Amino acid sequence: MLSINALTEAQKNVIKNEYRVHLNSSKSIFDVDYIVDEIFDTCVMNHSIFDLSQDNEAGDLATSYYQLVYDFLEELSELEEVA
Repeated sequence: MLSINALTEAQKNVIKNEYRVHLNSSKSIFDVDYIVDEIFDTCVMNHSIFDLSQDNEAGDLATSYYQLVYDFLEELSELEEVA
C-alpha cells in the first residue's frame, strides 16, 4: 500500500484546493464518496501533474492515485476537525 508521501507537494496542493472547493458542498455523510470521486476526477483527469500515460489496461495507476487521494483527503479532514 502506498503512503500519501508518494504524492508530490504540487499534487497535494491541487488536492487541497479541490478539497476546499467541495468542503462546504457536503450535506451529509452520504455525500463523502461522491465528493471524493469528484475531487479525484478533477485532480487526476484534468491536471498534468497526475500522469496516467503509463497506466495499464487494468487501471492500476489510476487505482493507486484514487487511494492516495482518498487517504490524503482523510488526513485533511482530520486536520480540519482538530483546527
